[in-house]
Amino acid sequence: MPHPTVEPTQPLPVPHVRRVVSGLATAALATGLMAAGPVRADIVQADTVTPGAPTMAPGLRPGAVTTPLFPMRSDPAYSAPSALHVRVKGGDGPTDKRYAVPTPVGSTLLWGDWDRDGAHTPIVFTNGHWVVYDAMIGATPVPSREFDYGSIGDRPVVGDFNRDGRTDVGVVRGNVWLLRDVADAGPTWRRVAYGRAGDVPVTGDWDGDGRDGIGVRRGNKFYLRDKATKGPATYTYGFGVATDVPVSGDWDGDGTDSVGVVRGPVWHLRSESTTPRKPAPTVEKRMVTRPTEPGSAPAPWPTPAGPDGQACPTASAGVQNRPQVGPTVRPTALLDKVLPYDPADPALAANPVFHTRTALLEAEKYLLGAQYLERWYTKRFQRYTDILSRFPTPEQEYAVRRPAMAALTTAVAARTKAHNDTVVGRTRDEAIRYADWLIRSVACEHVAVTPGGWGAGWQSAHWAMLTGQAAWLVWDYLTPQAREYVAQMVVYEADRRLMTPVEYWADASGTVVRRGDTKAEENSWNAGVLELAVAMMPKHPQAANWRRRAVDLETAAYARLADLTSSQVVNGVTLADRLDGANAYDDGTVENHRILHPDYMTNIQQSWWAADLAGLAGRRVPQSAFWNAALVYGAFTSVSFAEGALSPVNGAPYTPPGGTLYRPGTNDIYYPQGSFWGTGRRAHFVSFDAHALAYGLGTASAWPARDALAQHVSGQLALVMNNGTGDGRTYSFDPPTANSQDSYNGREEYAASQLAAAWLALYVSANAWDKQFNAPPIDTSSYAPLPVLSEQDTGWFAQPRGTSPDGERLSP
Repeated sequence: MPHPTVEPTQPLPVPHVRRVVSGLATAALATGLMAAGPVRADIVQADTVTPGAPTMAPGLRPGAVTTPLFPMRSDPAYSAPSALHVRVKGGDGPTDKRYAVPTPVGSTLLWGDWDRDGAHTPIVFTNGHWVVYDAMIGATPVPSREFDYGSIGDRPVVGDFNRDGRTDVGVVRGNVWLLRDVADAGPTWRRVAYGRAGDVPVTGDWDGDGRDGIGVRRGNKFYLRDKATKGPATYTYGFGVATDVPVSGDWDGDGTDSVGVVRGPVWHLRSESTTPRKPAPTVEKRMVTRPTEPGSAPAPWPTPAGPDGQACPTASAGVQNRPQVGPTVRPTALLDKVLPYDPADPALAANPVFHTRTALLEAEKYLLGAQYLERWYTKRFQRYTDILSRFPTPEQEYAVRRPAMAALTTAVAARTKAHNDTVVGRTRDEAIRYADWLIRSVACEHVAVTPGGWGAGWQSAHWAMLTGQAAWLVWDYLTPQAREYVAQMVVYEADRRLMTPVEYWADASGTVVRRGDTKAEENSWNAGVLELAVAMMPKHPQAANWRRRAVDLETAAYARLADLTSSQVVNGVTLADRLDGANAYDDGTVENHRILHPDYMTNIQQSWWAADLAGLAGRRVPQSAFWNAALVYGAFTSVSFAEGALSPVNGAPYTPPGGTLYRPGTNDIYYPQGSFWGTGRRAHFVSFDAHALAYGLGTASAWPARDALAQHVSGQLALVMNNGTGDGRTYSFDPPTANSQDSYNGREEYAASQLAAAWLALYVSANAWDKQFNAPPIDTSSYAPLPVLSEQDTGWFAQPRGTSPDGERLSP
């Protein structure tokens, strides 16, 4: 409907832009902001640091072990009434992980693989009552089930006594071993008399045959039998003193368990449980600080983390058993190339591309500076930090998406010539080390790696795409273990998209069936992980299906009602034949959060990320990625709203002053019905404009994308200038003020990642196809619509974690 436009406010003049740049980057301009510096030839080994800056998490260097997991070995750990304390790193020192798994005084914590998922998790025994933890997720793992077996005074034991791959439970009553063949209530599977009533029971796979045996410690002597059957001891020897606490485990990862003793904080660990022979068993001595809490007890944890914590400690053996996909990843060659502007340009201060880099560097400065010190510094000694521990399960998005966005921001800056040590206050090596640390931590806790982890949810494909893209940009810095976790995470989430249908706001007849809730952004971000998977692993068995589903999602994401009957061909199929619904009005506007919402119109850029990824991969951009791109971008200047006219979404009147969403020549954004997140945000408009500029998508806009970018990046820099800190953050240091500017919990990381996306598009446009700021090569190949596949079709058998009914409330 036609509406009168309003007079625009005065544009931000060039002198104001210059003042913003001057206030932010004067020192950098004097020290080489226009050039990121030479790339080190030994980048994998490079590890320069910033003198006086808070130390970063240590980098993990590729070692001799290239498989995703190290052999299972037992690490020193202590149970305590309030928590479980573990030392995953090698050598002596304090414990470095804490899990809120309480073991009350008089109870016993043991470990096992209770459900054959390949991961060892705790079980706590108290007078015949067992509490099982089937997953080690976050700092506060949740018990999954409880059962009763045994009585008061019984001593608990666990082991795979029948060699079925699942840890069994049992109790020792006097000298009688009562064993179940599963970790559950039920009748006794086997009754064995072994040892004496006062002995201390121990269990382990003493001979490496995959079946746990039984044993006792009497005084300082161990009597071990290699089967859970009646009979004499297979191995007998003295070790330690009678007052030591006996423990058992595979201390060196050789596939056989042996005994040890703990004396105060010192663990004496014997390499072999067999009778002494030549060469004699060795004894490793480790000093691991014991918790001061009364009631603590040794409880060694079997984990695939490796001798120094190189691998994910909570990973399932399934990671190792699946076909390895990390080595199949094709690294991008489009790294560390040229800037997308001429540093010698005398008009550089008026160049919005230059200002986009400036804005990105400010965001990077905040992530690596003030935010790192506040959020991550105390966790820096952990090889894999527990990202899921930061928020409760209903807010899992914040726990995963925020570090994923931060990692992508720093990875983009470091590998696209944007990073500058002086402006950021950190070296490029430190930026990459920070990204690596977050990447491996996020991937470690994904359900493809850690049982019960995040994934297969409403928005998890997007989080995996952010993490995976960050990893791909720093692939040469990641260990083989981290690469495999990332690759399996990406494959898992991409395959989940093959098992879910394309979603629509309106059905095939054009009837709106999800009023106020377009599925445009879901489709576009789900397409993102598929595009990443194709770019990283073009030879994967599912690559052809990933491509087909991505085309389906991209075409549908911002499909108009008019497209439902259109004969227009997109990637070999008419719109009428491909589409089962629509997600946008015919003028390119969309509704979400029950209002007509400009922010969700900008999310079409999530489809445009396909061009960024195609450029990095040296491929053409699928035609579907740009479907309705010019229409939606042009709608910001071509669709006008009359003040007081009624919205088709909810019948409410449009708010003053009316007019177009963009106000050419100004930094203003008009929200006809307000914004769920706040009207002061600018970073996503910077990325929106940058992509339109980079790929020539502004053909239907009354305002050139370059000019729009100039205004909106100026608005972004103005936010930074007025945050009250000078530390690079986008929003105010005052939480209520910042919340009024953007109510999203992860607003800083979101703004930073949008600036990174903006810069990446400009960088790719300048380096990928020799078509800077113009339409890239388009793939018009025919891709037939893909039917919904089953888990068996894809090869994955993990169960979905469920969707988030509150997702719209949480996420922009």
